[in-house]
Amino acid sequence: SPTAHSEESGGVVVDRGLQQSARRRGMLVHALLEHLPHLATEQREAAALRWLAAKATDLDDGSHRSIASDALALMVLPALQPLFSSLARAESPIAGTVTLASGEKRAVSGQIDRLFIGEETIILADFKTSASPPKTVDNISSATVAQLALYSALMRKAVPGKALSCLVVYTTTQTVFELGEDLIAKALGTIASAPSLDGTGWHS
Repeated sequence: SPTAHSEESGGVVVDRGLQQSARRRGMLVHALLEHLPHLATEQREAAALRWLAAKATDLDDGSHRSIASDALALMVLPALQPLFSSLARAESPIAGTVTLASGEKRAVSGQIDRLFIGEETIILADFKTSASPPKTVDNISSATVAQLALYSALMRKAVPGKALSCLVVYTTTQTVFELGEDLIAKALGTIASAPSLDGTGWHS
């Protein structure tokens, strides 16, 4: 996706002010995650605080420290470390055609928040900023799952023969969900039985 996204979860309606605050915080974390991996580990905290002081002047020092801490903590989560390595890409464009189980072809275009392509594995991740993240992988929005299912199908076509992992990361709680093969297959099946979003293809 082009940016981190907000979403409701499990039918729970979140206070608009809280949702906007979470979205703003998530967007700042998201921006830090794009820039900090290029720096040496010992330089990242100071660089994050300088960037926040310049870009988030309406927030106080305590908020800057908290946001920087969240970004740095995400970068060292074991499941996410490959996504912040030298082999990873941020905001990676993706486009192509996916052939669904029905035989129908769908045009897909979008942007992967973070993408890692290693010798044996591919990891793609979508970062979300919801104020009320889902409790389980089954509660992730169908649109998010469908988007990643299509991206995974494109990546399998472009780089065959590698194990592929799709992750959804909620910055508010630093929760990482991996979408299982069954969930991805189900999402692709649902897409096959639904009309295109714009009549020609799927764009996210």
